[in-house]
Amino acid sequence: HHPSRHQAGQYFGDDRRRGLPPGALSGGDDIEAHALGHAILDNAWAIDGEGRANTLIIDGLGVIAKLGAEGVLVVGTAEGTAVALKVLDGSMRAITVIGVELLVSVGALEREAADKVIAAATEEVLGGGKPVGELRAASAITDWSNALRP
Repeated sequence: HHPSRHQAGQYFGDDRRRGLPPGALSGGDDIEAHALGHAILDNAWAIDGEGRANTLIIDGLGVIAKLGAEGVLVVGTAEGTAVALKVLDGSMRAITVIGVELLVSVGALEREAADKVIAAATEEVLGGGKPVGELRAASAITDWSNALRP
């Protein structure tokens, strides 16, 4: 089933209600892409389940996010900034922190909202059953974007 032009108007209207320019979620007037983008934003739980990292990123930051097997994460904003990561050892433990921090470092996400999502989506570091530390991005991750700026 292909969405009609009338339905496209509904999706473009959703862009405007979200404070985005028409076509922002697909980069143009691709009706199917709009339908998919809005379906993900409106039903984040269907990507990964309630309370899970993908769902927390999507709901908390209003972006499209998908974790994959063996340490893969892709996150994209409606404005077109995206990050794709692969953790070489396949560990998922720090990938949400890294992906969100990279988007914050280039100004694509607001710090306060990002911190809330990171806190909710990141495992506690325990020792003897008690919190003993935290996962956070090293300065090599958060400062890399400075080299890209003129």
